[in-house]
This record gives sequence, structure tokens and C-alpha cells, in this order.
Amino acid sequence: MRFLVGGINHETNTFSPIPAEMQRFRDMHYDRGQDLIDRARGTRTVIGGFIDAAEQLGVELVPSVHCFAMPSGSVTRDAWDQLIGETLEDLRVALETGPLDGLLLGLHGAMVIEGIDDGEAEYLRLVREVVGPDMPVVTELDLHANTSRETTELADLLVGYDTYPHIDMYDRAVELTELLVRLAKKEIQPAVAFRHIPILANLTAQFTGRAPMSDWVALCHEIESRPGVITATIAAGFPYADIPDTCMNVYVATDDDQALADQCADELARFAWEHREGFQATPAGVDEGVRYAMDSPGPVLLADVADNPGAGTSCDGTEILRSLIAHNARSAVIGLMFDPETVRQAVDAGVGATIDAHIGGKVDDLHGEPVEISAYVRTITDGFFINGGPMGTNSESNMGTTVVLEIGGRGGIEVICTTFRRAANDANSLRSVGIDPTQRQIVVIKSSVHYRADFTPLVREIVEVDASGLSSPNWSRFDFQRLRRPIYPLDRGMEWNVEDQTS
Repeated sequence: MRFLVGGINHETNTFSPIPAEMQRFRDMHYDRGQDLIDRARGTRTVIGGFIDAAEQLGVELVPSVHCFAMPSGSVTRDAWDQLIGETLEDLRVALETGPLDGLLLGLHGAMVIEGIDDGEAEYLRLVREVVGPDMPVVTELDLHANTSRETTELADLLVGYDTYPHIDMYDRAVELTELLVRLAKKEIQPAVAFRHIPILANLTAQFTGRAPMSDWVALCHEIESRPGVITATIAAGFPYADIPDTCMNVYVATDDDQALADQCADELARFAWEHREGFQATPAGVDEGVRYAMDSPGPVLLADVADNPGAGTSCDGTEILRSLIAHNARSAVIGLMFDPETVRQAVDAGVGATIDAHIGGKVDDLHGEPVEISAYVRTITDGFFINGGPMGTNSESNMGTTVVLEIGGRGGIEVICTTFRRAANDANSLRSVGIDPTQRQIVVIKSSVHYRADFTPLVREIVEVDASGLSSPNWSRFDFQRLRRPIYPLDRGMEWNVEDQTS
């Protein structure tokens, strides 16, 4: 049995001014052909799961393009045309060189391309034009997928992550590979039910370690265990994409039992709607969070949830840094501050030098103004490290040339400045520059939830803080124009009934 494997991935924040150009894919992750297999083997990633499952099942994988760029604004047409062009070329070659039994894909579910709202449906539509309607095509999706009905119709099966932080991407990839084998052997005949749920869910409330999200996941797992159910997926959606399909959604596939699929999908959708208020969040204010972290037993992690580069923000927000300085905080570290200009200045000065710099606040005017500092250049590194935490274990990360600046003398405020926009979701991002997070009073991480997978055991307490930024849970900061309305909580008085939807 022979499957083509690949996928083009991006999580698009349509409010971001940063375009997803081709170089951003190359800087983050781009593999094609055998390089894809060689780099992903042995990692707890989507492709790593495909590889291990295929080897166990005796399946040959034909690798095409697999890539992702850091979340940002829309994928440029030039980048899209190049990436999909390479994918379709590989697909045609694979068909010419031997029988192909299926397409095993790793997509995201929230990609917006310039002029195209639904990147995943466009990907699936174009590969379908090559392979035809009868070739089994399956894809793994992110828990933040803004899945469209067209996507559910173009793919034979969808399987989404069940966890946020995404620590189960490998396991779901193994499951999807097994399902594709069963599809190719015609052992199952999927009957699918799909529901959009008109809720805009805050990212922090999508954390699967607390209710109601944890209870929704538990219900999904219980439904998957029912006789006749092949797979079930709940997606909380990516709320910072101003497109019609942005909302929570559920997907259930049964073995040729449409009534059962409809019943299960309705049950999952109804649960989300009944708990809709629980999918909102109100983090602490900046000064409130800083004062609390200074006065409490440490380490205290302050999550800068509004400047999460994993949701397409600038990653150079300065409000928490400004507050730390104003309150004369000590033993504090900020990870990570995207500031290539300051990195170059520090590298030119060298380790041991003191520089006067304007740090952060350079990408846009949405994440705070630059902060004027005098800082000691303590460390310069190449920015490479291996993820050691539960998410993407053993995979490589690259922050670009990275420096540690020390403000206020030894034991003051350390700022990790990077050349690439990256989220410090793995503690090795700090350890790689000589900082042990367990030995700091305050650890500031620019992330919404992913950091919890690795940092939770390392700190005494986590406090979510809402500064300025394009991943803020405060919906009033966003000028939504294209969402399908009504949607909760923008339209609080709305009524909705799942029975009004159809499969």
C-alpha cells in the first residue's frame, strides 16, 4: 500500500499586518521529499506519527511538501502558488511512478490565503482535481480549525487534535494512518455529520486542562467509544480570522450510519452551546499581574496572552516589560521578545558590553511603544534548540540569532531577544540561553496556552495577563466585519438550535 504524505499549514490572524511570505515558511519549517521523512522520524509530531504508523502497517510513504510558517497575516499568493505547485507536481509524479492508494495529509484548518478564505478547502479541491473523487483522502487538523463544510465534503475523513496544548498530534496521526488503511481496503464506509456552532471561543478558554473544554473533550472521547462511531473531532476554532467560517465546530464519522452521526454531532454541538459562557475569559490587568507575581512565592509565570506569536501577533509587546521596570521587579525573565534590530545592536557590541536601546514595539502600533533601556549584553547564541517538553518532542526549533539582555544589573530583568518570531512554549528556549526558569521569581511567556505543557511543573502558579495585542481575549478590540452573524458573545441575546442544521 502506498500513500502520498504532505500538507501546507498556516494559522492566519487576518488582523495581523505581517504577511506569510515564502521565506517565513522556510525560516520555520519547510521539507520536501526524503528530507521530510529524515527530519520527522523519531519526533512526536504529525509527520512523525505518520511515519511510525506506516512502518508498523507496512505502508510506503511518498513524501511531498510539508511546511508551516509562524502564524501571521494571510499567506501571500506567491508563497501559495509555489507551495501548492510543488505539491501537485509531486502528486502527479507519484501517480506516474506507481499505484497510489491514498493521500495522508497534515493540514491546519485556519489558513487564509490572499483572496481565498478557506486555504484547506482550496488545497483539497486542487488535489482532488488530480486524483479524482474515488481516491481516499484524509487529513489531520488542528484543534483551532475553522473547518468549512466544503472541507468535510472534499476529504473522506478528518481527525483533529484533542488537546490544547497540542500534545496528542502524534497519537492522532497514528489513528488517522490506521483509518486510511481501512478506507483503502474498503473496510469502512464513512457517514459524516458536521455542525458549526456560533461561538467565538477565547484561546485561553480552549485550554483542555479545565472545564468546560475538558468536559467537552471527555464527551467527545465517550462518543468515539460508541459502537459504529469511527472518529469524532471537536474544534474550538481560531477566533482571530475574520471570515464567515470562524466559529466552534464538530465532526463525527460513523460506519455507514447517518442517523448515528447526526445524533452524536448534535450532542457535541449542544454541549458547547449550553456552556458557551465558559468559553470566554477575563485575564488579570498588567500591573495587577506584575504586583501579584512580585509578592507571591515564585516562580510565578505571567502569560502574556494578548501577544502570542502562535496566534499571529508581533511578539514584541512591551506593556509587561514596562510594568516590570516601573515596579522595580527583580529576578524576572521575558521570553521571547522579537527584535532583530536590538539583536544586531547587541551582537555588534558583544558580550559584556552595555547598550542603550529601544526595545520592542517596532512591528506595529498594537502591542505597546518601544521601551528605552540601558542593558548589559550577557549572552549571544545561534538560537537553535531541541524541544524537550511534551509538545513536538525531539523536534528542532530555531529562534535565529538570540541575545539575553540584563536590565537593572545582576538579578534584575532579563529579556531574551530573538531574530525570528517564536513562542517560548518549550522550557529549552530559556535553558538554551543559560536561563533556568525554576530559579526566577517571575517568568513572562508570550503565549496563550501551549506553554502550559512544559512550564506547569516548573512554576508555582500561572497568571494570565491581558496586555495590548492581536490575541487579546477582549473582543471589543477587534473590528469584525465578515463573521457569520449572529455569533456569541458578540450577539449576546441570540438564540440558536442545533436541530436547525443539517449534515
